[in-house]
Amino acid sequence: FATDIETQEAAIAVLERLSDGLCVVPPDQVADFLAPLAARRIPGIGPKAEQRLAEQGIVPITDLRAASAAALEACFGRHAEHYRMLAWGQDSRPVIASRERKSVGIEDTFATDIETQEAAIAVLERLSDGLCQRLAKRDLRGRTVTLKVKYHDFKQITRSASLSNPTADRDEIHQLALALLNDTDIGHKPVRLLGLALSHLDESGAVQQRLDLGDSEASSA
Repeated sequence: FATDIETQEAAIAVLERLSDGLCVVPPDQVADFLAPLAARRIPGIGPKAEQRLAEQGIVPITDLRAASAAALEACFGRHAEHYRMLAWGQDSRPVIASRERKSVGIEDTFATDIETQEAAIAVLERLSDGLCQRLAKRDLRGRTVTLKVKYHDFKQITRSASLSNPTADRDEIHQLALALLNDTDIGHKPVRLLGLALSHLDESGAVQQRLDLGDSEASSA
């Protein structure tokens, strides 16, 4: 602070600013909350759209709400009404919470740094087992194995190698992880964390499982 804070009230105000960056707006206050903000704060309005709006004299969200249909169509074409509704905080699109899984991983942070390759190999044994258990639960396979290493000085590196075909085989993943370990300073520098991940996933098994489940539910209905 440029000037020391001396009261509890001032400290609370600072903590509110330093919390987690989240702001919860009740539904009945959304329109008022959005009103003074710049139109560019609406998702989908980038620099070019912002410039087109400014050329129409539209800067804050209140301007966008009051703009003519012709002005909005000049900026957004057939999506004009959609952006007017967004300016009022109204969006009828469904919320999609799920997203495509990019990788499956597991890691271990040590209470005491490990200093030998032998100790690291023992950890990789456990990580390979744990990773394959997670893959089996989701019926996933993948092509790229990544080893994550964080040294005692917090320097972090990754080493990756890819297979020609997707796998979830424990021994295949473990052997590739051991090969990657040899391309690190493990054994020469203390290690604080080791991690193992599989990416470039193939979900065909999981998809088929879901389809089979759907068929069984339909037949029992």
